[in-house]
Amino acid sequence: MATRSAEEKAGRSCQAWRIRRCREEDVEAVRRIYADAVMEQAWPTFRRATRSPRALALAGAAGGLSLAVTGRPLAVPLAWLGLAALVYVACRYFYAALARGILGGDLGDVEGSFLGRAGACFWVVEGGGSGAPRLVGTLGAKPAPGEPAACELCRLTVALSCRRRGLGRDLLETGLVFARGSGYTECTVYTSDIHHAALALYGKAGFQLQRAFQPPEAGSLLHSICQVTDYQLRLKL
Repeated sequence: MATRSAEEKAGRSCQAWRIRRCREEDVEAVRRIYADAVMEQAWPTFRRATRSPRALALAGAAGGLSLAVTGRPLAVPLAWLGLAALVYVACRYFYAALARGILGGDLGDVEGSFLGRAGACFWVVEGGGSGAPRLVGTLGAKPAPGEPAACELCRLTVALSCRRRGLGRDLLETGLVFARGSGYTECTVYTSDIHHAALALYGKAGFQLQRAFQPPEAGSLLHSICQVTDYQLRLKL
């Protein structure tokens, strides 16, 4: 009953929302929302990593080695659990490093990166409900590096409790309207192969895959475990 009550309360807070320009007092909440969304990806990445042929082969080898060394069948599942724990920690560490980089980048200076910059903006979403408004979503728009005619839409985030209500679609449309009104002729976005909902959202909006590439962490031990591929998508306005 307590869980149902919490879910109903979260749902009511998302029944009405308002997309508006970010203000200085919103920045800490923006950073928290985005960091939480990044860290959510650790679990699906872990699940995929543990089901990969490489992980299954490694688990088999670890179990066989444990049995050979100890002579105890119980050592096999313990070895598997230990390996799974290491993979999960690696996935958490991978996304924690990603979040730190972003929070120390444009989200570390929202004013300079978005609000005080020509051809750029940053929006937040205020969730309604009976209590005080709270932020439940974000989106940024800025000139794409080296492409003055292209707008990069980034930091598209919706709080977990407010998803599957069309808020991501409304945020994306807000960004596209801004891009057209600012004179851009193209929009570009970046995501990864683990973000299935984002890929579906961009696809419905007409974005096309431009390139798939390995992130800067490619070649590291963490990336070899997580095996994440980044995508750049583009839309003609």
